Amino acid sequence: MRRPPTALAPVALALTLAFGATACNRGTVPSARAFCDRVEARLAELKGPVTDVETAKKSVQAYRDVEAVAPAPVRDAWKTVTDLVEAAASLDLTSTAAQSAFAERAVAADRQVRTIVTYTNDTCGVALNPTG
Repeated sequence: MRRPPTALAPVALALTLAFGATACNRGTVPSARAFCDRVEARLAELKGPVTDVETAKKSVQAYRDVEAVAPAPVRDAWKTVTDLVEAAASLDLTSTAAQSAFAERAVAADRQVRTIVTYTNDTCGVALNPTG
């Protein structure tokens, strides 16, 4: 004889799905520790100075590398700054228009830069200044 469904059946199903989703996501959400470890490992390239094309490439790669593990509180800010570092690395220094556009972009990213500096200092104990 088949038992009629109880009121708890939808709750049980929801809990099963929630726990299953959590288990699937385990290890894929960047953690502050992974971020801090990556920042510390790439600190020399993150802090510069960028003096030639080769160090510019290394800096861009370091920012991309850290971006891959940036946790939610700094993920968007880190992406913005990574894009800015990439733009700086490929900046046409002979073009005043390109330099002016880059300067405007850098000023617009100030809030994101401050977010990164504060987070890496408070969370990782690392003084990072992506703009200099």
